[in-house]
Amino acid sequence: MIAKNLGKLTLIACCVNPLSVAFAQSSLTQPTLTLKTNNIAPRVGEKFQLKVILYYKKLEDYEILTPHFEHFVLREIDDEEHQAKDGSWIDTVKYEARAKEAGTFTLKPVEAKIEILSASYKNFDNKSQYTTKKTISSNALTLTPLALSQNITVVGNYRLHATIDRNTTAANKPILYTLKLFGEGNIDNFKDMMPTIAHATLYEKESQVFKEKKEVEKKFAIVAQENYTIPSLSIRYFNPKTDKIVTTRTQPFVIHVNNKNKKEELSMTEKSLYFLAGGTTFFALFVLFVLLKKLRNQQKAPSRIEKLKKINNPEEFFKKVVPLLGKSKALDRLIYRLEEVKDGEFKKLKKELLKELATL
Repeated sequence: MIAKNLGKLTLIACCVNPLSVAFAQSSLTQPTLTLKTNNIAPRVGEKFQLKVILYYKKLEDYEILTPHFEHFVLREIDDEEHQAKDGSWIDTVKYEARAKEAGTFTLKPVEAKIEILSASYKNFDNKSQYTTKKTISSNALTLTPLALSQNITVVGNYRLHATIDRNTTAANKPILYTLKLFGEGNIDNFKDMMPTIAHATLYEKESQVFKEKKEVEKKFAIVAQENYTIPSLSIRYFNPKTDKIVTTRTQPFVIHVNNKNKKEELSMTEKSLYFLAGGTTFFALFVLFVLLKKLRNQQKAPSRIEKLKKINNPEEFFKKVVPLLGKSKALDRLIYRLEEVKDGEFKKLKKELLKELATL
């Protein structure tokens, strides 16, 4: 018996007429996982792309495991699934990758967990009994990242540009400085880039990213009281398209600060000194007034105490000291005790009250 093809099988037997038996053609397609790249020799730090592609006809469920490669940094940028013309499905996961160091490295196979439902499954059966779980792997991939020369760490294609709204201003009146970075590459710290200016204060106003233009923009307000220079800023990078090291830089700007208000500022300083001197004089007079008032009270106090010393009648003494309520809590307590004082205790209480009064 010889099979001629998968679609039809012819049986030949002695004394039996040929009998044709038709068989359903079975699919030979199995799920496959592939790892691809658009650059097998990127520069260290240069962005390149890795793709993990799953091909399948029919799966109950699947999960493509996130790869981790020791010498590379990965960032997922897209995950797209579509159906091909033959009815099969293709799921493509894209990663932006960068090499951390130079050398030859083999990326280990990426894995996917899949679930296949048996063709013998019927709607009312227990599906889990007919589901096969397995793990499939992709191919390995060898990459050879190339080193950057001259201590270059930036890779890409960039252009720096800076503008100012004017080059003459008044003291303490801000000018607007705009810094733009065009292009793309591996720069992640542009937000930290700003000029250092002596004798001036710089405030960051806003920062914007225009992805469709591949542009990052930062705006600063700068104020000063004297002339100053905004220095040139530069970025040195490797351009993998031209295979050259490039330096892009901004132009410096000289800012002239108008000091016409200098005399006014000096007169304001003088006014401040006059105000300070006047305030000091007022404070000294106020302190002197308080001291004189206290001395006057102290001079009056002995005459009041002398008068109270001569009073030996508890009721009369009480009437004289009642107006002193509120001078101090200690004095108040002593005065309240006078209301119920006994004759034998009056002299002692009177002595305590006069002693307390002398401290006020």
